[in-house]
Amino acid sequence: MNCSTDTTVVGCQLLRDVSARCQLYVNDPLNNPHGLSNEERSKLEIIHRTLTQALMNLKNGEIDENLLRNVINETEHKQLKSAITDPYTCI
Repeated sequence: MNCSTDTTVVGCQLLRDVSARCQLYVNDPLNNPHGLSNEERSKLEIIHRTLTQALMNLKNGEIDENLLRNVINETEHKQLKSAITDPYTCI
């Protein structure tokens, strides 16, 4: 994420802050509560869904491009497309 513009600086700082709090929570939940409000958690989930969909769209586009450029054949194309079931496989 480019953190050089005013609009993204707030988002970058929020993500860094939330990530740090969640990591402390995972390491020692009794002494480091995450402290996320329902609003912060909802925003984080929206960001996650948006980025996940963007990654899946990107991967699908790359597969389609490879087919159009004859890098892969129809069989490989179908296999690769059907393999995209988990958003994390697109990373």
